[in-house]
Amino acid sequence: MNLLGKIACYYIPPLIKRKNLIQLIRLSARAFQSEPPDTKGKSYDQCLLEFAYFTQKKASEIIVSKDNIQKIKKRLYRNAFLMGHNIRKLLAVGNQNEVMTISRRLYSFLHIDFIGNSSGQIIIKKCFFSTYYSKEVCQLISALDEGIVAGLSGGGKLSFNQRITEGQSCCLGQLIMPEV
Repeated sequence: MNLLGKIACYYIPPLIKRKNLIQLIRLSARAFQSEPPDTKGKSYDQCLLEFAYFTQKKASEIIVSKDNIQKIKKRLYRNAFLMGHNIRKLLAVGNQNEVMTISRRLYSFLHIDFIGNSSGQIIIKKCFFSTYYSKEVCQLISALDEGIVAGLSGGGKLSFNQRITEGQSCCLGQLIMPEV
């Protein structure tokens, strides 16, 4: 990890946090082939709430219609992968510990309590979105998580085998790093 990455572990200016959230909102809207919610003049927390409402609504519509669920998941993943890949390059993220450290920081901006260890195990004890998402919406939107972490890790595979939205006390996941 470069110096910028080390600094990012401790501090990211609010303007950069908001800019990245707006990027996440827009890439999600592109995946749903929809206009993004209006974020102009809104605070970071208001934008985060807009993101939760927007993704919940769009994912629910897709799930109810059973229309192109896999296509949407692929687009969410692909768009998020590019975002994660760009962050990886910017911060020179190189190994699994660095992926976990940066992921923890990024997820904290989304009010998600992310804990990852050196063996790739991930525990999420609290998730802002769990009050907005059903288990089906969470399963669809987790393509964003899979994509961002895959981009950050240089092609790793993230999977969840337990979720708060399924009535569990925490989310449990595993990151398998790519073969070098």
